[in-house]
Amino acid sequence: MDSKSTFNVAVCVISISLLFIHTLDLLNKKNRRKDENRLLGFIIFTAVHFIAYLTFTYLKLSVKNDAF
Repeated sequence: MDSKSTFNVAVCVISISLLFIHTLDLLNKKNRRKDENRLLGFIIFTAVHFIAYLTFTYLKLSVKNDAF
């Protein structure tokens, strides 16, 4: 794993953990405003993209092929 991939994976993992903390905070609120519901959707959308990027990075590093 080169240093660029290591950095990207570390940033994704840290970002997913921060998004997870914010998601739990929003889910624990009883009365959410309309903008907080939109923020929750955005956080989930962003977390899915980070997970997809991590999956792509893992596949790229584990499969030794120049197709990527």
